[in-house]
Amino acid sequence: MIRPERMERISIVGPKTRLATVIDILHKHAVMHIVDHRRDELDTGAPLEGSSALSEQLIRARSLLHSLGASIEQDEPSPKSEGDITAQLAIISDQVTALDFERKKANERITLLNHSKPTPTHERDLQALHATLEANDAARERARESHSPFLLAAEHFLAVEARKAQTPIRFAATKNAFMISGWAPVKETPALSAALERATDGEIYIEHIPGTDGAPIKLDNNQLVSPYELLLRMYTIPKYHELDPSFFIFLSFPLFFGFILGDIGYGLVLLIGALIVRTTRRKNKPIVAVTHIVIASAIATIIFGAIYGEFFGASDLGFVKLPYLIHRAHDIMTLLIVAIGVGVVHISIALITGFIEEARHHGGWKAFCAKASWLILLIGAGLIGAAKVFDTQTTLIGGLLMGLAVILIIIGEGARGLVELPGIFSNIASYARLMAVGVASAGLAIVVNELAGGLFASGNVISIIIGVIVLIVGHIINITLGILGSFIHGLRLNYVEFFGKFYEGGGKAYRPFGSEESK
Repeated sequence: MIRPERMERISIVGPKTRLATVIDILHKHAVMHIVDHRRDELDTGAPLEGSSALSEQLIRARSLLHSLGASIEQDEPSPKSEGDITAQLAIISDQVTALDFERKKANERITLLNHSKPTPTHERDLQALHATLEANDAARERARESHSPFLLAAEHFLAVEARKAQTPIRFAATKNAFMISGWAPVKETPALSAALERATDGEIYIEHIPGTDGAPIKLDNNQLVSPYELLLRMYTIPKYHELDPSFFIFLSFPLFFGFILGDIGYGLVLLIGALIVRTTRRKNKPIVAVTHIVIASAIATIIFGAIYGEFFGASDLGFVKLPYLIHRAHDIMTLLIVAIGVGVVHISIALITGFIEEARHHGGWKAFCAKASWLILLIGAGLIGAAKVFDTQTTLIGGLLMGLAVILIIIGEGARGLVELPGIFSNIASYARLMAVGVASAGLAIVVNELAGGLFASGNVISIIIGVIVLIVGHIINITLGILGSFIHGLRLNYVEFFGKFYEGGGKAYRPFGSEESK
């Protein structure tokens, strides 16, 4: 889960008589990430026979879908053959063409009558033409209900077949042979190779090529963590030998979001909204992933709201006074210390991760100088800070540790390390935004409540109505700004402060032929 899935480079060579079969197997298994061939000594292949006809039928199917206004997804079986599709598309096309022609002639006649001199039959003719249009609409609706399932299935089938037919232009080819290069997960290659061997009667050659340079990245996370890959992809995915930080985003992003927004009422609004969207759009995978993140963030917001004792900015609901551990209006310094403490922990985790990664790639001493040195620096600074705040006798030890850390940083990173020395403290200071943005949101909620409360206290009906409007609109604005601020700063603390200690990114996404990702 912490690292991308292991990949293997493979090359497939065979006679062109087996090309269509190989493409079918690759598409069916949907595990091979094809690397496009660049012309050098070998030319690229040509589309399979019938590619143009498939493209023409695909255009016709999409045109008919558009003409009938069909857009609802339906789970219908794909048509059995291209011949079945061609014949049925011709029949549907004739029906739709006739409806279009009838509608066009009726509209032309209506336009002509509207611009001509009235006659005794003028009104009757217009009524008849409008009746024709109504009948045409009814016939079109019947055609849409009748033909949409077939057209949607045909469009899917033709899109797949057209894509398969065009695939050979990505391969190397000679007059009689082809060569396909690509990547597949190590655990998938045995089954793929066996299927290819069986389908081609052993007439192809499959080579497994050692090395991982240029391998595409397939992230390997469980159902809890995988939605957070969406936030990682907004930044960049890891290189093949890098650690996948999706798990760290899974742990920290909802925490930061809840720390900032921190209101029971706001959290409930988010939670209910996310559950509604998840229920109504459950077939849309990206939206489901977003709702997963929002639900986790909403729960964190409710928990922090209970810690702050806030419900839509109020702590006293009249019938009950909410308990709290930290009051954001009065305990700002406490909240700041907590925020900075969260920053120290978060940055320390990043440095420890960086140490592990550095040791893995360059050895323990290099990792100690380049990464552990920063942890020693933080410990030294912490001891000096403790001496100032708690009057402990740790100033000397702290100073010695900081001096040692600087020496190690110079050994590990050279002059660049010296330049970055102030950066570690500014990184930690950046976590103060968890407090600042959250306090601003809480302050705005209090202002909205006080304005509305003043209007309610007047007893005037109009003032009460205005107060309700102020309350609703004010909290809508505040929750919108709060969500935006929590999202931006929650991501920023990961992207800038956290990732910079161990993560570079820049990997190429795994897009296996035959999958939705390859479209």
